[in-house]
Amino acid sequence: DSTLAIYDEAHSQKSETAKKIMQHHEKSGAFQVGFTATPVGLGKVYDELMNLITNSELRSRGVIVPCEVFSPSEIDMTGVADDGDDYVQVQVRDRFNTVKHSVIGDILKHYQILNPLQSPTVLFAPGVPESRWIAEYFTNAGIPSVHLEAKTPDDVRDQAFRDLESGVIKMVASYGIITEGWDLPVVSHAIFCRPTKSVVVYLQAVGRVLRAAPGKTHATLQDHAGAWWQ
Repeated sequence: DSTLAIYDEAHSQKSETAKKIMQHHEKSGAFQVGFTATPVGLGKVYDELMNLITNSELRSRGVIVPCEVFSPSEIDMTGVADDGDDYVQVQVRDRFNTVKHSVIGDILKHYQILNPLQSPTVLFAPGVPESRWIAEYFTNAGIPSVHLEAKTPDDVRDQAFRDLESGVIKMVASYGIITEGWDLPVVSHAIFCRPTKSVVVYLQAVGRVLRAAPGKTHATLQDHAGAWWQ
């Protein structure tokens, strides 16, 4: 058995499978260490939390950039249930689909205002079909965009990211696969239209645009979910 167990994205260690893995290493006497940028809800998982560096320190060292936040509108979530951690996802999608034709125009309009040079953009959608629909809408509006999902082959994903970096496409839209564990530092604009009550989901998503890159002075968050103030 191992004497040291290291976990990345430690905030994800709340599933039953993750708990069983940790229990196995605990029984063998292994020292366990987890790393995460969003240490939310880990008080019952780890004995000690060590804050190794702050965001302000990361900015001063040129690791991440400042983020300007704009919240021009948000989807009304009145009456949408939650499961204790986040909104019930099927209800989120249903709510978005009842208002999407009025919401999408506002999203596009403010994208054009806030990102006139069409800097590389990622969009966090409330669901997979919704992500696909938004990408098609933007493409039809003259902003080449690609939708990615779990079923998207790796080579197609890799090509989409290369195209986003080179400017062939302007935006990648997705529901979940680029929310965490993915980095493309050149991306500087994020559109958040996935209503959530999860601090982890929000912070992980915003983190995708904070990475420093040559010539990148700041990131922009265009929030249509009201997540930044919640």
